[in-house]
Amino acid sequence: MTHIEAFLTVKVAERGSSEWAACRAAYLARFSGAEPMSEVGDFKFVAVKVTGAWQVAGLDAARSIDGNEIRLVLGSSKQPSEGWKLKKKDRLEDLPNIGKSIAADLRGSGILSPEQLSRQTH
Repeated sequence: MTHIEAFLTVKVAERGSSEWAACRAAYLARFSGAEPMSEVGDFKFVAVKVTGAWQVAGLDAARSIDGNEIRLVLGSSKQPSEGWKLKKKDRLEDLPNIGKSIAADLRGSGILSPEQLSRQTH
């Protein structure tokens, strides 16, 4: 069974900053009815950055995963606020540093696609 631990950094956007405004605009684009709630004084927007992960795929099959590699799996090489997306990979073998052996281990644990792998790191 594969076990993955993700390492994150979290930054709270300062109310009134350009970062806060961008987060709010993205949030309201998805949840248009939430505008009044976003005005409440203790409502916060946070930026979550995946800085790395640790994958254990079995005996003698552990490795560190760089944050950039994880963002490639998730479909973005930059922070989400930068809005630039890479083409998503369709096969596990197409991901950086994942060969046929690791892809087979992942499939054996029920992870059949890069999309499923990205959900395991959230």
